[in-house]
Amino acid sequence: PFEAVSFQATTREQVLDVPPQQCYTLDNAPIRADAVVYMRITSVEAARYNVQDVMSAILNLCLTKLREEVGKLTLDESFSSRERINKELLKDLNAVSQTW
Repeated sequence: PFEAVSFQATTREQVLDVPPQQCYTLDNAPIRADAVVYMRITSVEAARYNVQDVMSAILNLCLTKLREEVGKLTLDESFSSRERINKELLKDLNAVSQTW
């Protein structure tokens, strides 16, 4: 008896489009923020067995962290802090998804 293939994934770089999200800045100004995530699965086994749906998990994690980072900035800071937001998102996403 052979085991059927139940999960297929690629180790090539993939692009995940994060839809626009309503966020509130530190000074309660509403803004819409979106993102594009470039990712690569390095361990297909970990992506299959350590999280139920890896793409959904990354998307939800990114949405949560994006709102959190925008919430730490004022409206004026949010326009000029793209690099800071990118670094924080990368650090947080890498830390959480390390075991996937």
